[in-house]
Amino acid sequence: MRGRLAASLVLAGLAISCAKVAPPPGGPEDRDPPQISDAAPPRNATGVPADSAFVLTFSERIDQRSVMRGLTIYPPVDFRESSWEAGTRLRLVPDEGWPGDRPVLVLLAATAKDRRGNELGTAFRTRFWTADVRDSGEVAGKVWSGREVPRGTTPLVAAYRAGAPGDTLDPLRAYPVAVDDAEKSGEFRLTGLDPAHRYHIVAMIDPSGDARPDGRGEFWQEAPATVDLAGAASADSADTSVVRVPEFLLGTLDSLGAIQGEVEADSGTAAFVWAESDTVRDFMSVPGGGPFRLELPTGRTYRLLAFVDADGDSLPGVPESIVVHEEPVPLLMTADQSGFRFNLTGLGPAPPDSASGSAEDNAEERPAAPTPDDDGAEPGSP
Repeated sequence: MRGRLAASLVLAGLAISCAKVAPPPGGPEDRDPPQISDAAPPRNATGVPADSAFVLTFSERIDQRSVMRGLTIYPPVDFRESSWEAGTRLRLVPDEGWPGDRPVLVLLAATAKDRRGNELGTAFRTRFWTADVRDSGEVAGKVWSGREVPRGTTPLVAAYRAGAPGDTLDPLRAYPVAVDDAEKSGEFRLTGLDPAHRYHIVAMIDPSGDARPDGRGEFWQEAPATVDLAGAASADSADTSVVRVPEFLLGTLDSLGAIQGEVEADSGTAAFVWAESDTVRDFMSVPGGGPFRLELPTGRTYRLLAFVDADGDSLPGVPESIVVHEEPVPLLMTADQSGFRFNLTGLGPAPPDSASGSAEDNAEERPAAPTPDDDGAEPGSP
């Protein structure tokens, strides 16, 4: 696709000067990144004439080669006109018109730069329709980042139209119709989808900025199942279809993860934190309270609790006061779960006459102490 676009823009390539540009004498060196000051048609425009020009205007004279290398249009089209005006405005006119059966998605990589070498820094994306009405379907979800995702990087998520049920996706040959950068939390939302179609949802690391994995380190992962928007309706709007896909993982996890947080307890109290799954248990002592970190195998979900060890056996049970975290803690999509807090202040050994009853308001009924025979695992064993 890139080759087809590049070929169609040959006129623009011929207009680019080969001379080197030196910074002007005197004054501070220009280090400000260029900006895109205008795009026409505007983002999410509808009813765009099929033969109209797409015009991209920059805030300053731009390195035209870097723009051509970083520009991608889906679906790919040929252009009968491609030209630059004043070194700041790119004009593209399609040869046979913009498509009418899907939106036009225009992407410009963050590597586009001005004539001083300052890069755009942020990828530019816009989309428009020749149809009179913008497609109303939406897909939301959450993607977790595995160890292959560089720190500080968030995945790009794209929607591709699916064919018949059971078809497979080749993202090197298909064209996305919607893209979104996942938030730091992993949440994403893809809008402007035709509810009459099914979709493959794909997360990827996309340094090239073309919203397609290219097989050169741009790994990708498809959501567990294709999305069928037909029949789904938003609770907020009768004409909007919204589907939430199951959470999925981009990449892989380390074999060992961690659950961490903090315990509040009275000074000198023998406080413990305990985590257990069907086959794994581990615990640690937090004397008088403080931070805790339990290293545990990933791929499991854990029950997490804290207690005051009244009888010195390091096990939760009678007569300890036990506080259990309300929700199970999964290490399925992430190797690190943090931010857990337990308050054991004022919780000590229970009075003898209440050994079989309840503890304080924030403590649950005391479970029987686990034994080495339970599930075949001893405390702290893998």
